[in-house]
Amino acid sequence: MPRFGISIPNGWLLDLSNVEGAARKWATTRANVVEAEAAGFDSAWIVDHFHTFPLKTVEATFEAFTTLTALAEATTRIRLGQMVTCNSYRNPAYLAKIAACLDVISGGRTTLGIGAGWYSEEYEAYGYEFPKIGTRLQMLKEACEILTRLWTEERVTYEGKQYQLKDAICEPKPLQRPHPPLLIGGSGEKVLLRCVARYANAWNANLSFDEYRRKVEILHQHCTEVGRNPAEIELTVSLPIVIVDDHKDINTVLSERLPKSIPVEMLRQRYEQAGGIFGTPAEVAERLQPWIRFGLGTIICVFSDPISRKQMQRFAAEVRPQFA
Repeated sequence: MPRFGISIPNGWLLDLSNVEGAARKWATTRANVVEAEAAGFDSAWIVDHFHTFPLKTVEATFEAFTTLTALAEATTRIRLGQMVTCNSYRNPAYLAKIAACLDVISGGRTTLGIGAGWYSEEYEAYGYEFPKIGTRLQMLKEACEILTRLWTEERVTYEGKQYQLKDAICEPKPLQRPHPPLLIGGSGEKVLLRCVARYANAWNANLSFDEYRRKVEILHQHCTEVGRNPAEIELTVSLPIVIVDDHKDINTVLSERLPKSIPVEMLRQRYEQAGGIFGTPAEVAERLQPWIRFGLGTIICVFSDPISRKQMQRFAAEVRPQFA
């Protein structure tokens, strides 16, 4: 049976817009992960963004690593990761330090998810340079090398095109050995998937099943070329899931996480484009089967009711047992 994770509501996709006040928004985020752990979910994943999307609004968006550190203290078992952190937002040596400390604080429950970055408006808003994609991919490659070296070596000197380190020390070391799993997100065929083949312990992409399967074939080709066993790379996917007894109730479930000023059909369309699964518990389980048969290691559920959390409860009680 695959492992199941949840997407942490942190405000980025306006999923906390119907909660009043910053303190209550944080309490809602925390409650989602605490309840997910109690319900038996295996992992919880947060996006790394600074303001809302697709509409840039004056709404709270909780920072990824601050949130995960607090959640590490609020939980005991569930794994915690980013889906995914933007490499450009933190120097990779600094990121290695953050992730190592988080791994210690969480008792060895950290997965570091990382990607090349894409949200140009956010880069501009926060004053980051937005290089061309080739440069961002080179930065990602070097970051993967720096992360793994700082997690495993006593001192690191590094001379890359994008980053340079001189006798850098990362202490404390992560608890996980040889280091926390490194998950790379993205689907670029020539460079990014080759980076996955060379460096990653896991891969994530938000694609339709057929397109995902095609990308895996390309990933396996890269693995052959770099001498890597593809079985060493866990396949993961994030899927919006809505569980209803009657399809006419789908929009009602989706509306919980949207302000009234935004039409629910917009969210529904986005979820459908992202391979969203809507239906009864039996229908949801049936549509998850192709992913499971294909060998997915982790399926990350994106639920649309962070306030009531009934979708999470129904998945745990009515869908997951069908895969036991």
